[in-house]
Amino acid sequence: MKPTPQFEELVIALIAPNLNPTHFTPEFLFYSGIVPPDWQLAQPPEGDSHMTKITFTNGAIASVHNYTITFSETLESKPLKDIQIPTIVGKYVDTLPNANYQAVEINPSIFLTFEAGENSNAHYIPTALLSKGSWLEFGSTPARGTLQLAYTVGNRQLNLKIDDILLRGTNNKPEFAALFSGNFSYPIAGRTTGERLHQLHRLIDNWSDDFKIFQELVKGRFLGISAN
Repeated sequence: MKPTPQFEELVIALIAPNLNPTHFTPEFLFYSGIVPPDWQLAQPPEGDSHMTKITFTNGAIASVHNYTITFSETLESKPLKDIQIPTIVGKYVDTLPNANYQAVEINPSIFLTFEAGENSNAHYIPTALLSKGSWLEFGSTPARGTLQLAYTVGNRQLNLKIDDILLRGTNNKPEFAALFSGNFSYPIAGRTTGERLHQLHRLIDNWSDDFKIFQELVKGRFLGISAN
């Protein structure tokens, strides 16, 4: 199965207790200088007293739900130096330094479809990752699955989830796709606010190392395509 990358995304999440979604507004993000002034809203914010989602015309999304604040960016073919979300997360932390941050997560993902070929009527996981057997031919539709793997790379723990996805293409023809979702989770330690902020910034600033590890694994090892 020859993969065709459709989009890549980077999500950085901050976990902190006692967050108030009603304070997470476009005005707050703009006036505090967290997001660039030339960004524009794609639509009015969505949400209620428990969550808020703010979508921008460039595809970036800022949201808060329960104890988690997330900032996401679609990467397309951007060089790493042009990716803005890590800088924005750093500004958010500096603006609200006393939020008692408990953890930061670096979550890269890649979504792919597969070109028609010998296995064009099968999902990625059963075709590429599992041993063949009659159990794959059970039922009236191709078997699909979800696979979760964990890797230790140096002092990092990478949790990888792979989901088979079925889309409807032209003429209602099924199109097979897969979503690779990575997760690097880091607890925040430190006895003082300064120590915790220093650790937070160090982890956020090192996001590109996590991203490169994810790309090397998914693109290089699973898909056999260039990780550039």
